[in-house]
Amino acid sequence: MKSFGLVLLASLGLVASATDAFADAPARTVTSGKAEKWAAGTITVVLDGSLTDVDPHAQDTVTAAFGAWMGGTNVNQVVVNRTSEHGVAAQDGVSRILVAPITIADHEKDVAITISYADSETGVIVEADTIFNSRYAFAVLDASDEADVSRDEKCGKKYDIQNVATHEFGHFFGLSEDVSDESATMFIESAPCQTHKRELTSSDVASMSSLYPASGEAVSPATSSSASCAFAPLSNRNESSAPFFLLAAACAFMIRRGNGTRTSRASSRCNRST
Repeated sequence: MKSFGLVLLASLGLVASATDAFADAPARTVTSGKAEKWAAGTITVVLDGSLTDVDPHAQDTVTAAFGAWMGGTNVNQVVVNRTSEHGVAAQDGVSRILVAPITIADHEKDVAITISYADSETGVIVEADTIFNSRYAFAVLDASDEADVSRDEKCGKKYDIQNVATHEFGHFFGLSEDVSDESATMFIESAPCQTHKRELTSSDVASMSSLYPASGEAVSPATSSSASCAFAPLSNRNESSAPFFLLAAACAFMIRRGNGTRTSRASSRCNRST
């Protein structure tokens, strides 16, 4: 039987796992030294009803945030199931994106957090949940407001859902923090009204491409990851639990659950405000 242990890594603070020295946003590694990543195939993700409680277009922008990481890399298909129901983040075999209080000790004030479960021997991620902290105000913002000196008043000091989601999904796929490039999606800090993290930088792309190389390329056991592409939000859909396929050229992510007895660990990455 698999067992899980929780490893807390502050995405906008501390990075506690082993990393590759050359990477801008290095991949996280498990105890064996293997990088944390999804196996080739398809990942199914549930977009929780709590997202639409925040903004009627929130599920669209979260979908677009996944799309940003799918472009330009050899990643697999993501199947997005939209629902109006409200669930919880738990080790239950469901990768869920939701809005809820963050109750993990020392992370209660994080803007968002991603908790993933990976096989401690192979590094294969088997489940990941992303929580947007309900103590903060989120919205789908106009990207032009970020360049405006009065943007704090215009956006009401809210956090852009797509901006935060794109950063968190870098963690979802296995990346750690970028602590040097303030323009990068994976930079360690985020701010209200900020929208530029919706679009990946070259360092984000290089990191994801290292973690998910093109077919036939060598895979380093402790490399890093990132990918690039700005996808337009999908049109709003009213039906619950409707599946959506995020298609990018030669791309798809997969989750594989093994039947062995290897130990898996849970790790979390969070998004802290500036």
